[in-house]
Amino acid sequence: MIRFFLLIGLTFQVTSLFSQDKNNCETIYTKAEKLFKDHEYQLAIKKIAAYKLCNPAQTKKADAFLLQIYETVNRQRIEAERQKRAADSISKIAVAERNAALANLLI
Repeated sequence: MIRFFLLIGLTFQVTSLFSQDKNNCETIYTKAEKLFKDHEYQLAIKKIAAYKLCNPAQTKKADAFLLQIYETVNRQRIEAERQKRAADSISKIAVAERNAALANLLI
């Protein structure tokens, strides 16, 4: 009889441990979402990696979020490259106009 109650008690303890872990895992995921919204992508990726280890059953959810982060970073990289090309083009025009103005002064 004591073994029965001991087994029941251990079952409840193990169950509560797992539910605490899942709550902790969701807290990690929530922190990753906040980091993503704050543009802290590297830290968000680390939190999602921790979430995947914490809750392997939610790997698809974590992978989808990682994909969202990578797509966002890639879009920002492409936009930064576009803006740099535009700035370089404007800079070349400004240098050419300055050189033309200096040449006109010398004539």
